[in-house]
Amino acid sequence: LFMLDIPLLRFDDDQPGYYVGTTGSAAWPGAALMRSTDGVNYTTQDSFSLPVTAGVTTNVLPSRPTYYMDRTSIVTVSLLRGSVSSCSLDDLLNGSNAALLGDEIIQFQNANLNPDSTVTLSNLLRGRKGSEAATAMHAIGERFILLQPSTTKFMPLNLSDNGRKFYFRAPSTGQEMHDVADTIFVPQMDNLVPLVAVTVCG
Repeated sequence: LFMLDIPLLRFDDDQPGYYVGTTGSAAWPGAALMRSTDGVNYTTQDSFSLPVTAGVTTNVLPSRPTYYMDRTSIVTVSLLRGSVSSCSLDDLLNGSNAALLGDEIIQFQNANLNPDSTVTLSNLLRGRKGSEAATAMHAIGERFILLQPSTTKFMPLNLSDNGRKFYFRAPSTGQEMHDVADTIFVPQMDNLVPLVAVTVCG
């Protein structure tokens, strides 16, 4: 279960809320998203039938400026589930291959499969969607999540839920609730934070 308090990804999501993705093993049958305010009584929020492509990094992505393509840095990812592929420059500039890396949203043009089944990503667009502050906060073993509308769903909240503690569980289809541990999530509603102002000199 991936609870994502991240910048706004799509204009249709311009309201209080958060993003969610789930995944599992190759035989994973899907999951339900359950939410509670007290850790006892849960209600169903949604269901997921498609696994999110996710993994962890095996090297540290260095900090780089966000004003142009980062053609020197690479990041290698060990995928837990799913696959990634390269895209054309036109597709990249139109929004393809967006991913959450730690807390930074990146886009990658090249995805090269390595002999050990890891994937190396290069030709990067950095600090996307207002995540510039996270470009210098990377570490080995941080999360990688491919941000696809089909697998990363938006869950609305009320504005009054900002800073409120929630308990989430995502039991797989056929799994008992008591077999799943709680994920505690306190939304800060980063999707409502405006973009940093840019001064244009002319």
